Amino acid sequence: RTKTVDTLFSLTDEELPLELEHSWDEFSHDPKFGTNIGVHPTNTNLTSFCHQSSVKIFDLRNTSQPVETIRVDQLHPAMITKGISGANWSPQSGKYFLACPVKKNFRKNYEGNSEFHKTYIFDSNHLTTPIQTWPAMPKTPKEKKSLYDTASFSHNFGANWCPWEEGVYWTTATCKYNKQRTGIQKIQTQFTVVAVDAVTGGIVAEISEDLGNSTYLIDCHKSRNWVIVGNARGAGDLVIYQAGE
Repeated sequence: RTKTVDTLFSLTDEELPLELEHSWDEFSHDPKFGTNIGVHPTNTNLTSFCHQSSVKIFDLRNTSQPVETIRVDQLHPAMITKGISGANWSPQSGKYFLACPVKKNFRKNYEGNSEFHKTYIFDSNHLTTPIQTWPAMPKTPKEKKSLYDTASFSHNFGANWCPWEEGVYWTTATCKYNKQRTGIQKIQTQFTVVAVDAVTGGIVAEISEDLGNSTYLIDCHKSRNWVIVGNARGAGDLVIYQAGE
C-alpha cells in the first residue's frame, strides 16, 4: 500500500477539433460528454478512455502513447461528432468494441432532429472501420426506413453490453416510426429499451412496458437474465425485467 499518487498519463484538449473546445463541460449531464473507463476482460492492461471525439486505448505497461486511437470524428465526416457517451469491449472475450458517439448533422439547413446517437461496433483487432452502426442509415432514398430513428445514450456509459450473451448490447432507442408497427407490435411509448446484435444490427429483444422517459439508465445482472432500467417512468424510478425464460 502506498500513500502517494502517480500520474500514469494525462489527456489534454490541445489536439481537439476547434468546434468541440468551447463545448466541453465536465459537470454536464448531457450524454455527449462520456467519461467512462473501459477495461479489456482478458487483458486487463488495456484500458479505453473517451476523449471528446475519439476513443484512446492505452497499455498500462507503457502509457507514453496510446496503442490505438479511434477517431470517430473521421467516420461519416458528413456529421460532426459532438462527443462520445461511452466505450468498452464485449465483456466475455473482448472480441468486439463498442463506441457510442453523439453526431450532429453538418448541413446548416437541416430540419428536424439534428443530433443522432448511433452505436459503432468494431472488431477489436481492426479498430479503423466499424463492422456495424445502429440504427443503420438507408443506403438509398427508396430503402425502407428502420423502426428506430436513433439511440438515446446514458451519460457516462452510452450503451451496455449484455454480460450473459456475447455480442449483444442494450440501449435506449427512439421509435419514431411506430406507425409501421401492426397488431401486437404497437407500443405506447416512443422510447424503448432494445437488445441489439452487434454484428447484424438485428433486434434480439425489446422492452416497452411501463416505460415513459426519454433516456434510461440500463444495467444487467452479471449471471441472471435480468435487465435493470433506471428512471423508467421518471427520475428515481427503477424497474427490473426478465429477458426471456
